[in-house]
Amino acid sequence: MTEALAISILCALFGGQPEVRHAYNTDYSPHFIRVDCETDTEVMEMGLDKRSSYDSIHQVTFGSILTGKKPRIVMIDTDLRERAVEYQLRQTAERLGITYQSFYLNEIARLLDLPEVRARLGMAPSNPPQP
Repeated sequence: MTEALAISILCALFGGQPEVRHAYNTDYSPHFIRVDCETDTEVMEMGLDKRSSYDSIHQVTFGSILTGKKPRIVMIDTDLRERAVEYQLRQTAERLGITYQSFYLNEIARLLDLPEVRARLGMAPSNPPQP
C-alpha cells in the first residue's frame, strides 16, 4: 500500500477532505500550503514513520494558524516499533498540545472494509466472501 493511499483511507475515516489548499500573502505575493486532511474542526498532517515526517509539526501548526482549527499529526507506522522519528514527533506534539495518533500500515488496508470509508473514497461497496 502506498503512503498516498494510506493517507486517503485515514482522511476518509476521519470524515475529512484530503489535500486542502490554503492561501496566504507575504512579501506582496500570494503563497499557499496544502494540509493532508481537513475536517470541520481539525487540520491534519499524515505521513510514514520516516525522517521526512519531521516537518509535520511545522506544517500542521501553520495550517492551524491559517484555519483556526485544531492540529493533529497522524503517523503511519511501518514496523510496530516506536523509533526515533516517532518518539521525537510524539514528544514534541504532546509538549505543544498537538493531538498525535499512530496507525499501523498493515491495518489501514482493513479500513477499506468499512462502507463509510469506501463511500468517501468513491469506491463501490465491498462484496462479502461467498461460501
